[in-house]
Amino acid sequence: MRRSSRLRLSGWAIQCPSAFSVVGDSVDHDIAGGRAAKMQTALVRSGVHRDALAKAADLPRAIRTLAGSGSRTPHWTIENLVW
Repeated sequence: MRRSSRLRLSGWAIQCPSAFSVVGDSVDHDIAGGRAAKMQTALVRSGVHRDALAKAADLPRAIRTLAGSGSRTPHWTIENLVW
């Protein structure tokens, strides 16, 4: 999120962080950051981790393994994101 957008939303996000969702393709950055901020999170599976997740026979287990902890585990996953 750009700094100007973050500043406009910061007051609202502090009051009600769960009203916002962080959507991203990195458990290390996007998901961990969103979880730390108490926001809902969605991992885009076609992003950075696409190779590891595409080969997974058990997707939920692969995501938990990739995340390594609850603080990096997304609330949801989506296949891809189109602007």
